[in-house]
Amino acid sequence: MEIFSGDLSSMEQDINYLLESISRCNNKYESYILFRSLYTLLEFYELLTDNAKKYTKKFEKNKHFYCEQARYANTLYNNSVEAYLKSRDMTLSFSDALFSEDVEVNFMYEKSSTDELLFDENEIYEIVSDYLKKYNESGLNFLDEMIKDKRIYWAVIKDNEDTCGYTIWNNYMKKNHILLIEKNNSIRLLATLVHELGHVCDNCNMHNKSENMRSKYLSISPYVETLAILEEKRFIEFLIEEGIDKINSINLLTNLYQKMYDNLPKITVLSLIPDNMLRRDKYASMTKEDFYNNVPGMLYDSSDTFLPEPEEYSIIDNPRYGYGTAIAIYLDALRKADKYSYQDKLSKFMSLRTGYISSNFFDRLGTSTQEMSDIITDEIESTNKNVLIKK
Repeated sequence: MEIFSGDLSSMEQDINYLLESISRCNNKYESYILFRSLYTLLEFYELLTDNAKKYTKKFEKNKHFYCEQARYANTLYNNSVEAYLKSRDMTLSFSDALFSEDVEVNFMYEKSSTDELLFDENEIYEIVSDYLKKYNESGLNFLDEMIKDKRIYWAVIKDNEDTCGYTIWNNYMKKNHILLIEKNNSIRLLATLVHELGHVCDNCNMHNKSENMRSKYLSISPYVETLAILEEKRFIEFLIEEGIDKINSINLLTNLYQKMYDNLPKITVLSLIPDNMLRRDKYASMTKEDFYNNVPGMLYDSSDTFLPEPEEYSIIDNPRYGYGTAIAIYLDALRKADKYSYQDKLSKFMSLRTGYISSNFFDRLGTSTQEMSDIITDEIESTNKNVLIKK
């Protein structure tokens, strides 16, 4: 079973088709969908080959098209900043509920007495397909289709510190490519593959949505990571239940929870940044001292070496991995406790996930910041003894 292809012909075919389609775009949403798809494909083609110039030159020749879509992308981003500013109170309320002053959270990682298990491609397919057969048959269909079409790639990128993966959504042609950037074929690569398959399933659910909605989803939705993280969490718990590289699987779950606790404080800081600093990312170019000294309500000492640099705060990425992980944990807890409530909340979430962040998100979901916080905390404590929450 060959899962990972070094054959880039399917990506090249997509790029050529998109370049030829520029002149046929009929409206601004269709044009933006094409622009996003082509821009992303070229970015990753360059990453894999260091030879995308033959395509980028053709892309940039369409100067009017390129500039117009770049301006629209900037407008969407600025609108998302304004929406974030209006939702500050909700963010701070959720942060207060999850991070009360008398709560301390510690993460412990277990050390294995044996070498890290490495899996060949047959083993990877067997484990992942066993999970998908049990929990997500449509995901298995997508996996088989992508393997057949040679649209899953695995590359080790030099100087890449954070091992991860990407789903490259060719929204215009309604196709997906998966790129895994992992140091080896360990249990983490399996979890990353399932996470990206979660994106593929989510993207395919968007195919019947309007061009306007699809054009905005990847650009501005703060919830675009939620369903992929939910899939990843369920898979990691499947690995633990099956006893597959159990110690490292438990560490993966610990890391998933830690990502939430790493990103949510950043969302809180973003909510405290003055409007004039937040707009146009003016804070990102500030010195660390100036940044922390000019955010009202901050209690941090700017000399603390563990504090994030200003450019590490992202109004796009931090909510996606903060809120995204929190909502995924919340939904998974409901799935285990009350399937009716889970289906109700999931249905509401699916209708809310495509827009800008809103100040009444929790109300529209049918919960509260405190209720969600309590359920998240209980779920973490019940599934992983390596996360210590002291009250």
